[in-house]
Amino acid sequence: CIRDRFDFVQNYLNMEHVIIPESVITIGNDVFRGKIRDEHPSKEQDKNIVLKSVIITQSVKIIGDRAFKDCINLEYLKFENCKYIEIGYAAFLNCSMLKIIDGTIPIEQIRDYTFQDCIYLESVNISEQLEYIGRYAFKNCVNLKYINIENDKKIFNIETAAFEFCLNLKYPIDKDSIKKNELNPENYILD
Repeated sequence: CIRDRFDFVQNYLNMEHVIIPESVITIGNDVFRGKIRDEHPSKEQDKNIVLKSVIITQSVKIIGDRAFKDCINLEYLKFENCKYIEIGYAAFLNCSMLKIIDGTIPIEQIRDYTFQDCIYLESVNISEQLEYIGRYAFKNCVNLKYINIENDKKIFNIETAAFEFCLNLKYPIDKDSIKKNELNPENYILD
């Protein structure tokens, strides 16, 4: 388990390419985060994060909240033979250079802000397990064209503004197929 920033700093700081070892089940909150707060909430420190690629191996079951947030040089993310994974709130928020997510993301929920501001991201493959897409999950992913869901499952909730400013989004999820959820008018569903 990579539990905290101490583990990260000791083992991964200044590495461009990281393969998460098979022994790791959980990547903790804020572990690879590009900016951290010190004891004074008004001060943020930039860490010298040069991380460009990450391979998540099949042993990983949980990626914590903000685990990779602000890794502004992260370009490539691979889910290698993963069967199921839980990805925390804002896990990849502001990974602005992230362009390629290789492999299918085996996930039931894409939580709030998960991929917000990943402006170079073009496509995402998600397993049939998907049931929910949170608020602002893909907001400002201006180059996002495709979200491919294995077997094109059409029954799941999409929170308000999940795809805000995703101006290039096309089939199978496009703005015309997103409708209000009659059971919960604050949410949306695919038609």
